[in-house]
Amino acid sequence: MKKILFSLFGILLSTLPIHAQWDLNRCLDFAKANNKALLAQKQQLRVADYEQKIAAAKFLPEVNLAIESSYYWKIPVQSYPGELFGLPAERVAIATGSKLSGNYDVHINWNAVDMQSWQNSKLEKLKSQSVAYGIQSMEQLLLRNVTAAFYNIQIERQNKDLSDKLLAKHLLIHQLLSKKFQEGLLDKIAINQSTAIRRQYEKYQAEQEMAYQKAVLDLKYWMGFPLEEPLELVAVSVNIAVLRILDFKAEQLPDYQEKEASIKVAQQRLQASKYYRMPQLSLGSSFGQIGFGEQLSTFTNFSKWHSNGYVGFRLRIPLFAPGGAPTVKRNRALYEQTTQEFVAYQDQEKKRYLQLQLDLKQTATTLNAQEDLRKLAEENLTLCNQKIEAGIMDMIQLQQIQQELIKTVTAENKVRLDYLKNQIELNYLQNETQKI
Repeated sequence: MKKILFSLFGILLSTLPIHAQWDLNRCLDFAKANNKALLAQKQQLRVADYEQKIAAAKFLPEVNLAIESSYYWKIPVQSYPGELFGLPAERVAIATGSKLSGNYDVHINWNAVDMQSWQNSKLEKLKSQSVAYGIQSMEQLLLRNVTAAFYNIQIERQNKDLSDKLLAKHLLIHQLLSKKFQEGLLDKIAINQSTAIRRQYEKYQAEQEMAYQKAVLDLKYWMGFPLEEPLELVAVSVNIAVLRILDFKAEQLPDYQEKEASIKVAQQRLQASKYYRMPQLSLGSSFGQIGFGEQLSTFTNFSKWHSNGYVGFRLRIPLFAPGGAPTVKRNRALYEQTTQEFVAYQDQEKKRYLQLQLDLKQTATTLNAQEDLRKLAEENLTLCNQKIEAGIMDMIQLQQIQQELIKTVTAENKVRLDYLKNQIELNYLQNETQKI
């Protein structure tokens, strides 16, 4: 028994996601299943499906059972002319009913012809489809955000590793300078300058660590991952590849189907409102029994109860509906507004797509220049360290080179991140793969 429990415990531990390495695909799968906004959107689809069923249920017959029973401690009377009973009095009070009375009936009502309800049912179906397209749009947005956050972490990881590397290199230099100071070959000023440079590297390292942690927190949020739990990601190299620029197609926009469905909803709402003048025909039927008795034994003898029933129809013809015409005009205006917004949406997204193309080309050019500057700064730092190791002390030059290196690396990483964001955004706008 203990072996079985230990085996089950081991299997459980092996399935815990917080101790596993997470790649981009796994992050995306987890986000689709756990993102809070997406789950709320899916719940909205369930609500829309129920609204559709409620609208369709209006065309089914409605069946009701009514049961009533009364005990009269004082039987009511009715006034009748005395001549009906051969009495001289003008009016005679006659008790009606008995101490015990009861009745039951089964009533069926069916809205056989109701064109406006039929149009409303079609409207609810289109609303449900619109919500479903909204979920697809949300999934595409989530795919974009998780991808951008994942690669942002990779860049911040590289920044953090670089800051660790720079600090480690300078610590070696600082140890060398401290040794020369103890030997009397170096004055205190050089040691203080070296300490100031070390503090700058430590500050840069702390800033990169904080940026990395914020990037991880951002990814956890989009994934719906527990914010307090650790998330270990697979380290991948971020390659700046040449993006294959596609021609803009509005049909490929992630929100295109949702926006198009909103037009169909507005059109159907207009169509449904036009039926306010249509007659409505309902069919009804009822069957029941009524019984009387002075005592419970006679009252419960159902063979003596009196049956009743009917079959009929009800035709409702609207003659004056003051709110009908304004409702139609309002819905027509909403339909035209939705159509115009759809056209404006396509133009806006096309402009955005073309702007991103320009931004991508510009950042690619800037990135190449920043890479060259960073390489020069790294080479200068290496040469300066070699001079110090050879006994040629120039701490002012070392501090300037250090500041220049941090400045160029920060600028390069910002441009690299902008390039990746533009690339991911272009992919998102045309439903292309999000991988870099």
